[in-house]
Amino acid sequence: MGRWWILMAGGSARLKVKAIIPKRFKPNVFDTEFLKAAESTSRRTVNEFKKTHQTWQEQRPTWRRDVQRKFDGIFWQVDTSHLIYYFLNNGTDVRYAAMTPGFQPKTRPGFIGSTPGFGGFSHLNTRNPPGPSGIEARFWDKAVAKRMEPIVIKRYENAMKAGVKKSGHSYG
Repeated sequence: MGRWWILMAGGSARLKVKAIIPKRFKPNVFDTEFLKAAESTSRRTVNEFKKTHQTWQEQRPTWRRDVQRKFDGIFWQVDTSHLIYYFLNNGTDVRYAAMTPGFQPKTRPGFIGSTPGFGGFSHLNTRNPPGPSGIEARFWDKAVAKRMEPIVIKRYENAMKAGVKKSGHSYG
């Protein structure tokens, strides 16, 4: 590659101009950065879900993270098979669990967090369910997804920028 010179209008200054040719595209660099973003985002999502049951004394859910690289992208998922968590998140039509007098739940719909609450489980009544019908759905999955959306967008933007820079396609 030769040198190019541009003569300024005054005739006294010279600028050196060098052609910038991007390096060969490296998809594996982008793949690595997106995989890192998926791993960190799935860990953050688990932490958000853990906030919903932080004051539970017993029967705490265990969370699974799954990050997979597939042909059409990198996917991640966070889930639990905890039955009580499922019923609280999705709600129920009938409530078979009788609670102690003055019971106050530790959680509430759409709130990421957990309070001390009051009272607890008294007994199981399958014949004549007492009290209000069903358990009000908490919809933690929707609340966590809403909270995580801007975080996910930012992390993947950063992964794209890091991939561009590490692959030699950045000039900044």
